[in-house]
Amino acid sequence: MTQHLVLLRSGEDKDQELMNLFQSKFGRRDLVLVFVARKNTCDFVANMLNRIGVRASPMHSDRTQDYREKTLASFKDGSTPVMVATDVASRGLDVKGVSAVINYDLANNTEDYVHRIGRTGRAGMKGESFTFITRSGEDTWKTMGIVEVMQKTGQFVPPEIQQMVDSHLARQASNRERRMAEDEQFTKVLMVAEKPSVAKLLAEHLSGGRMRTRRGQSRANQIFEFIKYFGPAQQKCKLMVTSVVGHVYGLNFEDGRVRDLSQLFQAKTAKVVEDTTKKLRIVEHLQVIIFHNNTSLTSLVLFPLKLKSEISN
Repeated sequence: MTQHLVLLRSGEDKDQELMNLFQSKFGRRDLVLVFVARKNTCDFVANMLNRIGVRASPMHSDRTQDYREKTLASFKDGSTPVMVATDVASRGLDVKGVSAVINYDLANNTEDYVHRIGRTGRAGMKGESFTFITRSGEDTWKTMGIVEVMQKTGQFVPPEIQQMVDSHLARQASNRERRMAEDEQFTKVLMVAEKPSVAKLLAEHLSGGRMRTRRGQSRANQIFEFIKYFGPAQQKCKLMVTSVVGHVYGLNFEDGRVRDLSQLFQAKTAKVVEDTTKKLRIVEHLQVIIFHNNTSLTSLVLFPLKLKSEISN
């Protein structure tokens, strides 16, 4: 299976690039899967393709089960050779003879990307994937994993995309060095809000908008960093704001459920590892910061959800 990366100037170019692919690359009977990120985009892209004479149907979770079954059947028999789908709708999708996969929007992570492109080139048949990429920070971050997959399988990576990824990796390395220098110079203060939106609001309020964002695997794992005078410590500190987003769930506390968030990291716990407790990663991460960092003193400040209204006043 051959993978192609298509670098666009902006997201506004996706529609024209998609139409160009169908007009120049695919025949009228070729089965093509188009993946998008959102349900409204799914409907929009399907309608756009139908307007240029490409028979396409949307597939997403808002559609009824009966509709989805009929859509899948018409896709398999070729009467509607193009299906536009979200990742949720694509789970378990197994259709023989798919000629190509088009990633109109990037997948949330590398694992989902591999799952998407695996819908073509099955059982020894030839297949292709086309992935639209912009220079946005989010796309660049996601593209790093895609490029790694392509390199491992000996796929050609366009020089402009390789350069974009290399530049991002160089910035990451520079940022790591800067953070290490800051960690040695400043006392660290960890502030924890209950929701990502509150954490961002809090960080913007305290930093005046001058902050750095460290991305994690989801919005819940984001950390906002800035250097500011911190009154309780009577000195400039490195403030790190993040959220727990109900990550207490999935933890069994030895002395019963801890209701007071201020006791979350002091209470003894017995962790339950299940598929539904992936949220524990942030708790473990915060515990590592608090209890195992020997380079400088780390403080923990917990902000309950009620502070959202207080901050805005």
